[in-house]
Amino acid sequence: VLPGEPEPLNHPMILEALRRGRRLRIAYRTGGGEPVSREVLPLELHTANGLPRMVAFCFLRNDQRTFYVDRIAELRWADE
Repeated sequence: VLPGEPEPLNHPMILEALRRGRRLRIAYRTGGGEPVSREVLPLELHTANGLPRMVAFCFLRNDQRTFYVDRIAELRWADE
């Protein structure tokens, strides 16, 4: 969560991952295709143009990526 922004309370698992530095396993929909499973380490959670977005390091792409929260089809802890 960026300074000055309200905490988005409807994303408790992402917030917990940010607080604890934990990885998440997500299934993410891109461009209308089937969800792609990937492991991510959340770095930020903020809202842009009214849409919640998670900035995370994506281990599938080995790079930092931005994920629209409403496109996450599945969300769980990576180590469970």
